[in-house]
Amino acid sequence: MSWLSLRPERLRRAPLAAAALPVVAAALLASTGVAPAGTTPTTTTAQGTTPTTPAATTPGNSVVVSASITYTDGIKSKSAVWKNIRLTITRNGAALLNGELLPEEARDSVFSGPKLQAVDLDGDSESEVIVDVFKAGVDCCRRSVVYHRDGDAYRAQVIDWGDAGYRLEDVTGGGAPEFVTSDARVPGAYDSDARGPLRVLALRKGQVRDVSRHQPRELARDARGHRRALERLRRRKSQSDARPHLVAYVADLVRLGDVSGARAAIRSSARRGELRTTPAKFRRLLDRQFLTWGYTSRRHVLGG
Repeated sequence: MSWLSLRPERLRRAPLAAAALPVVAAALLASTGVAPAGTTPTTTTAQGTTPTTPAATTPGNSVVVSASITYTDGIKSKSAVWKNIRLTITRNGAALLNGELLPEEARDSVFSGPKLQAVDLDGDSESEVIVDVFKAGVDCCRRSVVYHRDGDAYRAQVIDWGDAGYRLEDVTGGGAPEFVTSDARVPGAYDSDARGPLRVLALRKGQVRDVSRHQPRELARDARGHRRALERLRRRKSQSDARPHLVAYVADLVRLGDVSGARAAIRSSARRGELRTTPAKFRRLLDRQFLTWGYTSRRHVLGG
């Protein structure tokens, strides 16, 4: 996940490359009010009104963050591709961002129109802007672009959800919602459609951070769900791959600090022939994956 500084002056001066030529249609509409043939745009808006900080000069004032996106509707154009997505963000009526939706990997939305939200994600009494898009193909699927104000600029961070999606919920009790999802990287590693382990992301000091390890109640509940899914497979004597459920369960246990329970779960699966490799090789694989995925900061947690 990388940040891009999106300053209005940089957007205005950006040269038009061949791949960016469709943006001309949206620019022409903005200046003339008439859309070129075949590029009828649709506008979606969102607004967040939150109390100002104590430094506000007028008591009772509110910071009003408004956002709107225009795009060529994929249904109306019969292409099933939502194109020319452009975003405008204003703060108390002043436009701080007005340009093509960036970064490039979230520029076009396929098979679904973009969704727009204005939500205070970090409890600083000012709304952030979230644009949700869906892309098809090898680089699918669901992505969110989170815009956070940094001085007179907006910084954008892309979150790749895979096919999991998310919900906004204040699971930490801090007064601001977090992104609650399942980690699609786990079932993806086993070419499975099983649910991945819990993942909780929060906006902290301008950065989206994984705070899953600090949610023991949620992790324990999620672990029970994966254990039950694994037990159902065994009762049914299903031929389905048990490893995605096992890995999700073990991931929750490791983040709860129950390494001995995680090792016991692996031994139990090994006795049932579910690992498709030796226990030692499987533990080494999980150690590498968990380190890469940020579930742990140490090597050899499972003693591979």
